[in-house]
Amino acid sequence: MKRIHLLSLALSALFISACSNLAEDNSSDNAVIDSVDINMPTISRNDMFSEQEIAKMDKNYKVLINYIKISDDSTSYFLDLSEEEALKLNVDKEYYQSTVESIKQANIALKEGIERGDNVELSDFQSMKEVLNNSDK
Repeated sequence: MKRIHLLSLALSALFISACSNLAEDNSSDNAVIDSVDINMPTISRNDMFSEQEIAKMDKNYKVLINYIKISDDSTSYFLDLSEEEALKLNVDKEYYQSTVESIKQANIALKEGIERGDNVELSDFQSMKEVLNNSDK
């Protein structure tokens, strides 16, 4: 049985979706990545975005991570924050919407894994708070 750990996957999806919005990526919403070319050059976000854009993404991310929760049945994630509440916390509307979409996509992958019989373990985003707080020092 496969074991799926989704914290890093979900965090990556959250960051990548924000990056995609900022870069105004026009690729299909239904695109699926079947494999990764390990020979691809590594590109950091510093190569793609200005310091100001990175600071904006980080600010949004640090707010929203506090509201990503695990469902009571431990089979999916949800954002426990309305768009209106997010805007009051100075989260960009586009970032909020891309986060909601990323969570939906992660939940689809979770559901498919569960249906295949994979051992799916959701990681709590709240555990990332300490890591984020320490990175500010």
